Amino acid sequence: MSVKDLAKSLAKSTFDAVPVLYCSTLSAGVKLLQKSPMVRPEQINERPYSTLVKFLAMGRDKNADRKARRALYEELRSQLVRLRDGAGSIEEKRVMNRLLNGLERDEAEKNLLSHPVRGYIEVSNYCNLRCQMCGQSYLESKGDKRRHMAREVYEKIQEVLPYLDELTVSGFGESLLSPYFWELMELLPWGGMKRLITNGILLDAETSARLMKYPVTDYTISFEATDRETYEFIRSGDYLDQVVENLKALDANRKAAGRDDVRILIGFVAMKRNIEQLPEFVRRVKDYGADILQVSFLHVTRPDLIEQSLYFDPELANRMFEQARRVAAEVGLEYHDPGNFEPKPSDPARSRRIRDCYEPWEFIYFGSNGKVRPCCIYCHDLGSVLQTSYPETWNNQSFQALRSTVNSDQPNDCCAKCWFVQHIDPGDRRFHINLVDKHGNYVEEDQADKAEWE
Repeated sequence: MSVKDLAKSLAKSTFDAVPVLYCSTLSAGVKLLQKSPMVRPEQINERPYSTLVKFLAMGRDKNADRKARRALYEELRSQLVRLRDGAGSIEEKRVMNRLLNGLERDEAEKNLLSHPVRGYIEVSNYCNLRCQMCGQSYLESKGDKRRHMAREVYEKIQEVLPYLDELTVSGFGESLLSPYFWELMELLPWGGMKRLITNGILLDAETSARLMKYPVTDYTISFEATDRETYEFIRSGDYLDQVVENLKALDANRKAAGRDDVRILIGFVAMKRNIEQLPEFVRRVKDYGADILQVSFLHVTRPDLIEQSLYFDPELANRMFEQARRVAAEVGLEYHDPGNFEPKPSDPARSRRIRDCYEPWEFIYFGSNGKVRPCCIYCHDLGSVLQTSYPETWNNQSFQALRSTVNSDQPNDCCAKCWFVQHIDPGDRRFHINLVDKHGNYVEEDQADKAEWE
């Protein structure tokens, strides 16, 4: 069987959800597939692209025929492109693109034929709150402007929307403030996961009822307090009662619309000020209609918030997490928190269990100004769809350079501070505290008094 024929066989079997083939070298994989390209149904893997990935990994660091292996990779890639572009439905196109993206990602391809599989659309960077943990004030100091995403940007990004398995309507602002919000809703294709992240202030009964006509499946409402004083301290506004009523209305409207696919999530940022409210908060949000509570640590970016970090009181944090888990089990709420921790430096060898960063392959962030970034915290823009087309931007020199360096020993300045890229554990101080001044620059703690913050 030729490499080309083998590629066709493997590609076809993969699309039929055939499982991973565990082989140690390319030659062993060839022999196995020649003998029996199909395997038992009970071995089917949840991520069919891993059939391709594991096969191509055979002999990567051994004495395999690299020329033959590369030929196989290119044949598989071209077949996936043809199958994706010739697919008859959006769902089929999305599946084929996902396979292609996983193949190119694990091959560390720089110039992609796949589209990203996840994305953010920053409909607006205006906001009606000034939350303690948010860097809204960085915008003007960096020379940027408040703006709603223009219709022109919508037009530029339409072609990528069908390929996104996950699309989040959010960013550095409150999406529901945009006068063009509903125009974006009209563009969203059904299928995949569509998420709206909001502070909930404008998500009133009329708005949530109207949203049930669109393919948004996940609503994440961000708040983390059981009393108005704590809510106002964190969110800089007295809207707790309004958010609670809107949350209840959202639950009622999804039931009235028969939208069983809709989930309501609550995002809770845990800090000293609110951590003791967490167990009672679990009980309340279940009554409000929430399905899931997602707790995350406060990531400190300003010196005045350092005292709010739970890094300095792990015993309190761990105790409250344990209590919250028990309450969640009691009331039947899906609950996630960062897990118990103890302050200690990361163990680089142990931390390597965390996968490499896949964002420059999988993810795209469309800013309200049309500029594009590879993740929501990356400190530089990598292009603009208002200056070049989306496909040109996705594979420009900046994106290709990032794909070459992000998982290397010498990542760029943005990635060098990222806890994910650097494999930093939750017990490490750097996981909890990374100071960023008003200009968006990282600042060492011992230099905080010399930086500009307001």
